[in-house]
Amino acid sequence: FLGKSFNKINEGKFSGEEYDFLNYLYSEGLIPFENEQSLSELLSQAESIDSGTPHERYTLAMGQGSPFQGNVYVRGSPHKLGEPVVGRNLTALGGQSGSRLDLAEQLVSEDNPLVSRVMANRIWMHFFGRGIVPTPDDFGPMGQEPSHPELLDWLASDFQKNNWSVKNLVRKIVLSKTYSQSSLLNPSCDKEKVSLDDPQNILLHKMPIRRLQAEAIRDSILSFSGRIDKRLFGPSVPIYKTAFMTGRGGKQNGPLDGAGRRSIYGSVYRNFLSPFMLAFDQPAPFGTKGKRSVSNVPAQSLALMNDPFVIGQCKMMGKNIFQAKKPKSESINTLFEMITAKPPSQNAQEKLLAFLEIQTKAHGSLNEQVWADLAHVLINSKGFLFLN
Repeated sequence: FLGKSFNKINEGKFSGEEYDFLNYLYSEGLIPFENEQSLSELLSQAESIDSGTPHERYTLAMGQGSPFQGNVYVRGSPHKLGEPVVGRNLTALGGQSGSRLDLAEQLVSEDNPLVSRVMANRIWMHFFGRGIVPTPDDFGPMGQEPSHPELLDWLASDFQKNNWSVKNLVRKIVLSKTYSQSSLLNPSCDKEKVSLDDPQNILLHKMPIRRLQAEAIRDSILSFSGRIDKRLFGPSVPIYKTAFMTGRGGKQNGPLDGAGRRSIYGSVYRNFLSPFMLAFDQPAPFGTKGKRSVSNVPAQSLALMNDPFVIGQCKMMGKNIFQAKKPKSESINTLFEMITAKPPSQNAQEKLLAFLEIQTKAHGSLNEQVWADLAHVLINSKGFLFLN
């Protein structure tokens, strides 16, 4: 190999592997050369040629493999083979070739409006709390009828025309007048007439008031304290297990705050589900769920009052406010706006100042714990939990 490498160098036809091999031998002093300068020039020339050569590029590709043809197992026995069975789609979908590509093309075909309608309806539901079809996982006769059928058809058609772009559909929804409405009734509307014609706000005469989902509540609290880790990707974080969470599996116990990672990066074990997240209707991973339940139960208030995660994050908020060394009124405004996304009214500011005075007397001074108590009160308020 050494001799062939030298011959190829003399001919100017050496490969990268041979170049690296000879370069290593030379740098280690394992082979002598009478004219080291000429060799150095050759090596420099080779490096310049190599640097100017475009490297190979890779791309993802997928090939359609040959379909698998199986046989019916007589009475379930793999040793008694019956008639051969050719793979195909469901008979209800036409029963054509059973390849995944054919199924995907059939689903997104212009002749099949169901998928685009279901997708558009679910995206709408995430912004308004209720889909145009209230049963997002049942568009059949057992489901409920759409409140705005023409709107759903237009959204689905536009979704297809724009190459199934979720971003484009989201932009259209959030820039609409319907989404920009207040949760309060428009003063120009006849209150009595509206209460008779649309008592449940199905026709969206105003923006529905919605409670934050479990993940949004937890991530918001982490954001308020400054503990949130906004990095993308990475391994999941083991769940923090309380003394009451016992069972098989999931031996590793994670940190109380989930290492600051967003809720999407929290590991999920069916035997060890977070009590805090379950209190706010996070679905149990035992099956699919088209629409989350939205409850308003005492367990939610108890979780916000007593959960160690909430208490710990409120202490961090109190520490941050205390170390900022700003006037009382300014600190109250900062904390209130951060948690409720709006400035406090005059009445609210007076009540919060009175609360600070009470807590200052209880703790002996206006310290970190006083501000932590104030943050804890605001976290338990409706202004934080509900989008108004």
